[in-house]
Amino acid sequence: MPLGRPVRAYLEAHIEQGPILEASGCKLGIVTGIQGVRWFEITVCGSSAHAGTTPLDDRRDALMTAARMVARIGDRAASLEDPALRVTVGRFDAAPGAINTVADRVTFTIDLRHPEEARLAAFEHHIREIVAQGTGRCR
Repeated sequence: MPLGRPVRAYLEAHIEQGPILEASGCKLGIVTGIQGVRWFEITVCGSSAHAGTTPLDDRRDALMTAARMVARIGDRAASLEDPALRVTVGRFDAAPGAINTVADRVTFTIDLRHPEEARLAAFEHHIREIVAQGTGRCR
């Protein structure tokens, strides 16, 4: 009860932070929903090896595995053709981070958004399936 009176309505002003209003030529828009958000941090494990001496088929390259996961997640999102779906990989860190060493550990993040809970949950399921197929066991 702000100011000692009951609240009867609530108005929240938003500034459009994306290109949708501008592209449509609108000067003002009405918010019709809010994005649900889920964040993930995924760690992929492999085995460190020397880049010059380790054949490609003998490598357990965490970075290549993580890159394939990100590509599969992106391909799945694109295949749904859902204009409200947002999938963003915002951070991607490889270790040990040397130019001549196969990565043994990669951590990346995913920001998943959708205004409908059911679609959010369904895409989370896709992410979990893709990740489960290739994370490796970290020691």
